[in-house]
Amino acid sequence: LWLTGRPNGSFTSKCSAGRGRDSLTQRQENVQHESSFSDPISKRQVNWESNDTFNPAAVVKDDKIVVLYRAEDKSGIGIGFRTSRLGYAISSDGLHFERKDKPVFYPSNDDQKQYEWPGGTEDPRIAVTEEGTYVLFYTQWNRETPRLGVATSKDLIIWEKHGPIFENAKNNSVFNRPHKSASIITKLKGEKQVIAK
Repeated sequence: LWLTGRPNGSFTSKCSAGRGRDSLTQRQENVQHESSFSDPISKRQVNWESNDTFNPAAVVKDDKIVVLYRAEDKSGIGIGFRTSRLGYAISSDGLHFERKDKPVFYPSNDDQKQYEWPGGTEDPRIAVTEEGTYVLFYTQWNRETPRLGVATSKDLIIWEKHGPIFENAKNNSVFNRPHKSASIITKLKGEKQVIAK
C-alpha cells in the first residue's frame, strides 16, 4: 500500500504485492505541496513530511478508515537521523484519503521529550477498547535508545501520552534496552474488532 498525493491535500492509495518497504513509502516529490507546522520544541516551521511517509496503522472509526502514518522531515541524512511524527488520513472507501496538514502526534515539551527528541514518534500500532478508547503503541526515538511508548485517545486526534511501556516493569533492565515494533492483540466482538483483555 502506498499513498499518492494531490494538490488539494487528498491522497489516493494504491496496492502492490511483493514490493517490500518501498511500496509503503510515499516520497515528497509525489506530493504537490509542502505540509508545515510550528514545531513546539525547535520553535521553527517544519516541513514535517518532506522526506518520507511510511509504516501506517489503520483502524475503523464511525464507519471510516483512519490511517496514522509515520512521516519524516529532512532534518538529517539517513533513516533514524531525521525527526518522525504521525500524520492522520481518513477515507470512506479505503482508496481515497483526506489527510490533515499537520501531524496529530509528535514530540513536544512534555514529560516524554527525553524519550522522543530529537528522533521523534515512530511506527504506530493502533486498536480500540470495547469502551471506545483508542490505544496507540509507538516507538519513542531520542537517537540513543528506541523504546515503546503508549498513548490513548477518544478521537484519534487529541492524544494523552502515558510514557514508556516498560518503565515500571519488574525486570527494569528491559527499559534501557532497545525495543520497538509492538503488537496489540485484538478479538472480534460482534461486528467490532477490539483489544483483547
